[in-house]
Amino acid sequence: MEKINKLLAYLTLPLAVVIVYSAFMRYVFHNMPDWSFEISLFMFGIQAIMGGAYCHARKKHVSVDILEKYLSPKGKIRLEIVSECVILFVCIILIYISVPWAWQSFMIGEKSMHQTAFNPSIWWFKTVVPVGTLLLMVQSFRNLSIKIRECRGK
Repeated sequence: MEKINKLLAYLTLPLAVVIVYSAFMRYVFHNMPDWSFEISLFMFGIQAIMGGAYCHARKKHVSVDILEKYLSPKGKIRLEIVSECVILFVCIILIYISVPWAWQSFMIGEKSMHQTAFNPSIWWFKTVVPVGTLLLMVQSFRNLSIKIRECRGK
C-alpha cells in the first residue's frame, strides 16, 4: 500500500506540468490542447480516489471533533465505531452503484463525452471508482475491528 501511494503522489508532478502547459498555451497562444483537460482530470481523479484508503489509514482526513472533546475515552472509541460503520455503509452503496456503472462502460467501450478530437476511452477510468472504494472499505473494516477490540479492552 505504501509503494502504491508513493507512486500516486508522483502523479502530482506530471499533473502540474499538464496544467501549466495548458494554461500557457491557452493564455499565450490562445490554443489550449484538447487532451489537457481530460488528462488532468484522469490524473487527479486517480489520486483522489485511490488515495482515500491511505489517507484514512494514516488519519490524515479532515475531521471535525466537536463531539469528541465532550466524550470520555470509551465514548470517543464508540463514536469512532459509529463513524467507521457509516463509512462502510457508504462504501457498500458506492460499490453497489459503481460496479455495474463501470462494467457497462467497459462493455460498450465508452469514450469521453467532451466531443474533442482527443476523445479518449474512459471505461478504464470508471473502474477506479469501485477499486478505490473497495480499498477504502477494507481499511475501514480494519479500523473498525481495531476499535471494537479497544472498546472491549483487548
